[in-house]
Amino acid sequence: MRVIAVCAVLALAGFVRSQDQAGLVLGFSVGEGEAARADERLARTVALTVADGERPTPFLDAGQFLAEWRGELVLEKRDKIGFAFVGFGRFELMIDGEIWLACASATGEPVVGEVRRLGKGSHAFQASWAPAHGKPRCMRLEWEGRAFRREPIPSHVFRPAALDPKSV
Repeated sequence: MRVIAVCAVLALAGFVRSQDQAGLVLGFSVGEGEAARADERLARTVALTVADGERPTPFLDAGQFLAEWRGELVLEKRDKIGFAFVGFGRFELMIDGEIWLACASATGEPVVGEVRRLGKGSHAFQASWAPAHGKPRCMRLEWEGRAFRREPIPSHVFRPAALDPKSV
């Protein structure tokens, strides 16, 4: 009985620590209906490469999948921000419940969204990507602001959402 209690406390302590770290929760899903399977892990940023024939995670089968990042984007000051998707497949970015970028790319060339004002503080962040069939399964999300050129988003501006206990 004590062993179970100690394990539960250690697991909870690890979960609490994960809430203080930078990054996002990255969820994977494959299949539909009764055959649907999911897995989650922490990710530093919105970028992913899965080689052909490889599994997106050790717990899911190889093949088509959907990747979803969720958490918070935390800005130290207000800025005009633009986002760009670089990769193959269908991508959607939502901030504070609004679609900021939605696209499908078959070329791998950057797809640049409009520049908008984003206030100081924490913003709900969600992005999803479904890789294109027959194309490289790689992508990344970049951003640009008034004071910096387009670059990958640094992990320190993200805070992860809570992990789903069903997929941990």
